[in-house]
Amino acid sequence: MNDISVILLHESFGCYLMEQPEISLYFTKTNRHSWQHDLTIFIKTLMQYIHSTEAERDKAVRKDI
Repeated sequence: MNDISVILLHESFGCYLMEQPEISLYFTKTNRHSWQHDLTIFIKTLMQYIHSTEAERDKAVRKDI
């Protein structure tokens, strides 16, 4: 994001999850191996966050029932 809006992917140098800025990925064109490794870690971390968020939501819903 910039001050006005979200930057288009092809104009950006990285991304992060707004709810968890430490879950981030920076785009690099210099090291393909590093990029593939960083992308794998980003996806795994993102999926863990999604699953934990869903589990918390489900737990809260069960308490309300």
